[in-house]
This record gives sequence, structure tokens and C-alpha cells, in this order.
Amino acid sequence: NQIVAARLIERELWFNEYNPFRKAWLASLLGALLLAGSVLTAGRWRMTGRVLYGAGLLAGVGSLACAVVGFYCRVTISGRPPVSNMYESLIWVAFMTAAFGLGLELVYRRGAIALAAALVSTLGLVLADQLPLTFAPSIQPLQAVLRSNYWLIIHVLTIVSSYAAFALAWGLGN
Repeated sequence: NQIVAARLIERELWFNEYNPFRKAWLASLLGALLLAGSVLTAGRWRMTGRVLYGAGLLAGVGSLACAVVGFYCRVTISGRPPVSNMYESLIWVAFMTAAFGLGLELVYRRGAIALAAALVSTLGLVLADQLPLTFAPSIQPLQAVLRSNYWLIIHVLTIVSSYAAFALAWGLGN
């Protein structure tokens, strides 16, 4: 039991030092810049546009990978799904927006879908990272109403993921 507790403490220290959600928004921002360059150069310099497009998608995948690492750490440290406070909900929405956007981009190959997803995802991750007084990133005990992992996994994750679909639609509409 003490070994497990020591590993959790080590994981939390690593999580706080590595800061995977900050790395996720940096990768997402890089992806957005590359995808914007791809959209802007698609007509004139076709090959440059394709290279930028591929690099932008890879940066988006890198952003998702960093976020997955962050979620894994938060879930294993707290023992619950990552949507119990506003900070966790915001990073989940940003993550799902990027995931939906990359998924739709792989189907439709428009460029604008991945760009909109990267921009909206970056915005959400930056807000969560840069406003710690508003969106506290600390791992806290759950409110009594959220203590059922069933409701957190089934209901709350589904509802919060629907916010991501709305955020992507908002990004595409702008």
C-alpha cells in the first residue's frame, strides 16, 4: 500500500513538473499555425501547402498525445474521470474538440476543419493554463453529487463532450 502511495506521489510530482496540458496547447498552437500556413499556400505553392498540412496534423496528434498523458495522470492520481471541476471540464472540451476536428479532417480533408479545431482547442487549453485563479488546476475532492463514477463517466463525459462538438461548430462558423 505504501509502494502504491509512493508511486502516486511520484506521478503527481512528475505531472506537476512536466505540465502536459501546457505542452498540449503549445503543440496545438503550432498545429494551428502550420494549418493556417497550409490554407494560405494551398493555391500558389501546392507542395509547400501539403507539407504544412501534414506537419499541422502531426502537431495536432502530438497535442492529443500530451493531453492523453495529462488525463492518464489526473485519472490515476484522483481515481475518477477528469470532469469534476471547471478546469477539468475545459481541458476535456478542448481535447474532444481537437479529437473531433482531426477525425472529421481525416474523413473530409478540407483543411479548415483541422484549423478550426486547433484554434478552438488552443483557446481552451490556454485559458485553462493561464487563468489558474479562475480555473484551479489542483486535484480536489469531489462534490457529493459527483461521487458516483457511473455518473461521471456516462453522463458528465457525454455532456461535456457535446460541448466540444458545439465548440468545433462555433469554430467552423467563424
